[in-house]
Amino acid sequence: MIEQEPPGLSTSSVSSSTKVDCTETVLRIFEFLDGEMGADDCRRLQAHLDVCEPCLHEYRMDQALKMVIKRSCSGEAAPVELRTTILRRLTMVRIETTD
Repeated sequence: MIEQEPPGLSTSSVSSSTKVDCTETVLRIFEFLDGEMGADDCRRLQAHLDVCEPCLHEYRMDQALKMVIKRSCSGEAAPVELRTTILRRLTMVRIETTD
């Protein structure tokens, strides 16, 4: 299995333990931004962002993207059926991951 690196990271400049942290960090940035992480995970991710410039760059880009989307879509509410479907699927995923 080939491990993919987050954008902006090169194998030569990142140790293998940091690369794992970077991969997890980049994959979980939106979870962090949306306040969907536990306190321990938040502290761990924040600590990584404090020392890793490439991951901090990804975080800032994702944060800016969320702000643009929020600004662009703030006048419209999702249809009730869509919201219900999304919440049902999120609940199913959470149940599956805790089993």
